Amino acid sequence: MLSAYSTALLFTTWNIGVFGSRCYSGYNWAGWGTCSHSCGGGFKVRHCYYDNTYENERCGTRCLNGGEFYGGKCHCVPGTVGRCCDDIKECDSNPCKNGGVCVEGINHYTCNCPAGTTGPNCDDILECASNPCKNGGTCHEHINYYTCDCVVGTTGPNCDDILECQSNPCLNGGTCIEHINGYSCQCLQGTTGYNCVDIPECISNPCQNGGTCVEMINMYKCNCPPAYIGVNCEKYLLALHDSVCRTGSRPSCYIVFRTKDTWQGAEEFCEARNGHLVIPEDTEEALYIENYLESMRVRYPEALFWLGGKKSGRSPPYWVHGEQVTAYRWPVGVSDNLPGTQCLTMDGRYNFEWQGFPCDRPTYFLCEEKVPFQLNHTGPVVG
Repeated sequence: MLSAYSTALLFTTWNIGVFGSRCYSGYNWAGWGTCSHSCGGGFKVRHCYYDNTYENERCGTRCLNGGEFYGGKCHCVPGTVGRCCDDIKECDSNPCKNGGVCVEGINHYTCNCPAGTTGPNCDDILECASNPCKNGGTCHEHINYYTCDCVVGTTGPNCDDILECQSNPCLNGGTCIEHINGYSCQCLQGTTGYNCVDIPECISNPCQNGGTCVEMINMYKCNCPPAYIGVNCEKYLLALHDSVCRTGSRPSCYIVFRTKDTWQGAEEFCEARNGHLVIPEDTEEALYIENYLESMRVRYPEALFWLGGKKSGRSPPYWVHGEQVTAYRWPVGVSDNLPGTQCLTMDGRYNFEWQGFPCDRPTYFLCEEKVPFQLNHTGPVVG
């Protein structure tokens, strides 16, 4: 049986171990052990050398990252967790995209973004959103750049149209119009085809009587042999005609042709023969011509002959060389007040007195020549 002393000593030792009050009878304490937790309300222990009783002492009550210790534990701020309020590692989920570098913060993170990315997580800047690829090109996103798949006929980083018109493909004054992967030409009259080539008018052999055809843009020219004139060398300067020559102070020959022409065509014909349409200088000459035409009436049943006078809104009429008409042979009741543009004729219905007649209507005509025309008197070839 235990003595009263032994019983008292055992109770005291157990009591010390439970309450950690003191080492019995002055024995030395061992050193404090390590804290069972580094933070958040752990304990450290020291033992008595004599009887291995021990006592506890709270330790590590400091909380990390702004946490507060009370009630025997750490109370953490948002973004921290655990006994000690350790920071939650947001960067562990790799939130920064496209090569961005994640930087930890308390309850947050930041991303250092490379060029071409933006936003809190370094999202790629969408260069294709501005539709940089032209003319139907397809845009492809890349980090900090884009590429375009271009359709045929376009080129360059943005699929610019290839400018086919820069090579001036439209000939003969045609206007080039750009299209995607092509061009078109607006052609001038007389040209045709994709590039406005000249229509070869000479293929139809328009030049008559041995004339030589020369191609031109939207036209042709006939170089006529001697004694032929006209657009197609169709007019023969020695065509069937009648003539009479007048002597005296003003000698002239008057040639009447058995073909019809417009006033302008008749004047060109006379000029090619080194003459001009008849211009009566006085009444005497006019009467001479009238009498001659009267003698020819049987050959010219439509007895209407061009003179060299013309009127275009002016009175009196003018002769072909610009001087005013000074000889007058108007029928009774008719004046030189011709309507519009008309040319002078000698009209057999009115004793070959003068009448106005539309200049573009073909009729007979008289050439006035100082010397009867011969081939060796011709000038340059007329086309």
